[in-house]
Amino acid sequence: MPKKNDAGRPTGDADGMIVTLEGDAIALGEDTLAVVDADLDLVDRGRVIIGTGVIESVAAAEAGPGSRAFADATTFAEALGADRVRIKTKEKMILGDDAHSVSITKIKAFDWAHKDADPKLDYRIKRTEKVDVDDLGLDLDGNLAIAAFDADAVGEDTLVGVDAQVVTVEDVLSEVLLTITAAVDSSV
Repeated sequence: MPKKNDAGRPTGDADGMIVTLEGDAIALGEDTLAVVDADLDLVDRGRVIIGTGVIESVAAAEAGPGSRAFADATTFAEALGADRVRIKTKEKMILGDDAHSVSITKIKAFDWAHKDADPKLDYRIKRTEKVDVDDLGLDLDGNLAIAAFDADAVGEDTLVGVDAQVVTVEDVLSEVLLTITAAVDSSV
């Protein structure tokens, strides 16, 4: 497990690193789509542990006659035990009688050997305001939910864990919740 400084925050000392990606997509309507797709790599290169990942969530819903649709997509990433972490999130929600939501989070994390300092975090969120629903160009028919992932942890002592929940209800909803964790424990 990562060591903590006096403030209780993880410090990087190349003993290991843990990176987690989470994505959630829910769509309510007659025709719905929920997709969460993630790619996570954590590699111990001896003098540095490098973690990179991206997670994308998409939710889309088309309403039936006389009803409204709802869609929400969120993503999240974190790294514990890293000396430097950069996280970027982009979100877009499209409003109208039909609903669409997209969230993409990218992470890069580094833990250098023999460096014991507070982690440096760079976190950015970019939200796009309303966009015309015709821009997405989806033609939904039915209810579909997909969880797709690729995760690797390379090193002496490693772990990759995946938790995926996928559900559809005909003419009602599609939902996906995906969490991926990769860990590398090493001594230099």
